Amino acid sequence: MTIEQTYYPSPGLNQIYDASIAYVKILMVARTGQVHTETDIDATLVSGGLFYMYNFSEGSIMFNPNNPFLSGESVNIIYDPNI
Repeated sequence: MTIEQTYYPSPGLNQIYDASIAYVKILMVARTGQVHTETDIDATLVSGGLFYMYNFSEGSIMFNPNNPFLSGESVNIIYDPNI
């Protein structure tokens, strides 16, 4: 079973926190329609590419801190809660 969730983050931030996505398998993350690739390397995250970092235990997804959310942006996540 997969679940799709849409978030509308506050402008100026670069992370989403949601306890319901802790300890799940992330299948897809798209920021305002652009699909991003998961990384676990900070240098890759700030490279300017389409990357995100997932914190499994706290249920957070972080994007490039040099590119904060703008007003009206959305983040779509598809995940499997049964890992």
